[in-house]
Amino acid sequence: MIKRDTIQRVIMKPIKDGQGGKTFELEPKELITVAVSVGATMSQVAEFGSQTQLTLNVVSNIKLDEYKNARYIFSGKHFKLMRQVKQGNEYFSVLLEVNE
Repeated sequence: MIKRDTIQRVIMKPIKDGQGGKTFELEPKELITVAVSVGATMSQVAEFGSQTQLTLNVVSNIKLDEYKNARYIFSGKHFKLMRQVKQGNEYFSVLLEVNE
């Protein structure tokens, strides 16, 4: 499979807001070469609820971070990893757009 797209991994680092709460600072990390398909299947709509967010189906050669503080940027929007499956030497992932 030819991978022509890129996503950028970012880490959300918590910082104190000075009033007893916290906010997050985004720390950019590496660019990952992937194949991206934009959209959602009916099973994804049923699994993740009403689809007002963009859903990406991503194929990569490396395993994406499953940590809750990892986000991925594609086309200026932030996404989080929802599901990931390894098949052969590639990883098939579903990313859901987030507003944080």
